[in-house]
Amino acid sequence: MKKSLQKQTQLATVPKVEKKTRDIWDADTLFHALEVCEDERLKLAINLAFSCSLRIGELLGLTWDCVDISEESLAEGKASILKKSCAHNTVNGTIRNF
Repeated sequence: MKKSLQKQTQLATVPKVEKKTRDIWDADTLFHALEVCEDERLKLAINLAFSCSLRIGELLGLTWDCVDISEESLAEGKASILKKSCAHNTVNGTIRNF
């Protein structure tokens, strides 16, 4: 059974993946998106994604216990996102400051 399955997989034709280039937003596009965005949560997500260079998986994995935006940390310029427990695909527990 194993050899039959192995032979079948070797003879299979793998479909070609069409690579697409991603559009990268410049600063004007980002500011325009924030300006026209009416959903405050979406606006926050867009802001976090760009200011912290978060990938979509990291952004979706965030919980409030991972975000330090207390008045003290903001006043000291030390607001941060702890990635270890927040982003499931992050191996090292680094902190990103913004």
